[in-house]
Amino acid sequence: MAAAIKILSGGAMRSLMIDIVPPFERASGVKVEIEFRLTSVLQKEIEHGAAFDLALLPRPELDALARAGRIAAGTTVDVTRSAVGLAVRAGAPKPDIGTVAAFKRTLLDAQSIAYSDGPSGAYITALLERLGIAEETKPNTKLTSRPVAELVAEGEAEIGMQ
Repeated sequence: MAAAIKILSGGAMRSLMIDIVPPFERASGVKVEIEFRLTSVLQKEIEHGAAFDLALLPRPELDALARAGRIAAGTTVDVTRSAVGLAVRAGAPKPDIGTVAAFKRTLLDAQSIAYSDGPSGAYITALLERLGIAEETKPNTKLTSRPVAELVAEGEAEIGMQ
């Protein structure tokens, strides 16, 4: 058995890994080293030859890395699904997102909307297109590589989605 397992992981898996790694280490005697980074950063590191045992990344990035020969063919497995959430600053009124119409109105009325330039951001971009409000919301959107909740907490964005 390996003395250590090196895991490269996007941030979406952070809370799960923090919960499950310590019991795994105690039960197995194997040390786990995890690097949490933006998916885009991890993808580039893997493309440039980063050493790792396990990569926890979104399916499109894993598939691209497998096609490029950076992830062993036939070894990718789906272990979870990730949802997109909406955030507002502590103390702000909770926005009405109970219906599609209310959600659209909330986004259209927002002074600023922040979302990630990572995988969740790609989903949000497509969502705004499907809702037919991409052009209307474009002047008020902020793409970020930082955690979206930080922008909301600091008042740099009224609404965050990630």
